[in-house]
Amino acid sequence: MVERGDGVAAPPGDTGVEAATTPPSGPATRGGTLAGVLLDHPMPDDQGLLFTLDRQVSAGEARRLARETAASLAAAGVLPGQVVGVSLPNGPEAVTTMVGIWLAGAVFVPLNVRAAEPERRHMLETTGATTVIGPDGLERLAGARRYPDDTAFILWTSGTTGPPKPIVHTHHAYLELIDRVLSSLRSEDRRRSGRPPTPNLIPTPLALNSGIYNALFGLRAGAALVIMSSFDPLVFAELVHRFEIRSTVLPPAAMVS
Repeated sequence: MVERGDGVAAPPGDTGVEAATTPPSGPATRGGTLAGVLLDHPMPDDQGLLFTLDRQVSAGEARRLARETAASLAAAGVLPGQVVGVSLPNGPEAVTTMVGIWLAGAVFVPLNVRAAEPERRHMLETTGATTVIGPDGLERLAGARRYPDDTAFILWTSGTTGPPKPIVHTHHAYLELIDRVLSSLRSEDRRRSGRPPTPNLIPTPLALNSGIYNALFGLRAGAALVIMSSFDPLVFAELVHRFEIRSTVLPPAAMVS
């Protein structure tokens, strides 16, 4: 059984994920979707937006990469509502590929780069993925399942109380979640002197909800992102100092490293 991101269970399809009863009508546009967090970001094109320990990608370059991903998917025959798996290491390309999938109207399914091949294959088959993007480029698969227009991405439960289950997250619900948190923070910010937001540090994998949420939250807030390839306490401390980080999400294990 698949569950939506709002916690409401949906009846299973033949692979365990419900397909769209009506095919999506056309490609997603940035309006009303999570793609807008990058395309409508206030950062000027010539300024850095996505940073790592030793790289910088400008806002204009990030937007260009996202559009190129969308164009590549369309050229490969990926239709709106179809699933695109992504197996990329943490970095700017993980963010721009995610946004490019949404620009194409497709559904993002992140794959942990450390996942064993049977686990990866199960995730792709269960979600009906039509394509997977990895370090070597784009690979077409046999899947053809299509999801409703508002479907943004599919994650999996941890499996601590049973087999991992796919959870569908929608553009509308995830934007509403982020904006609800930001509204209270922005009320507080109005009392300050208009100081721009400091970058958001992403120390967790962008294949996990914590990494995805932290990245989308930062972009929606108008901040830059600093992305760690993997967690290292010394690198973490250096990046916090270099970028004057005031916002991040850390798992408990990292806090005692």
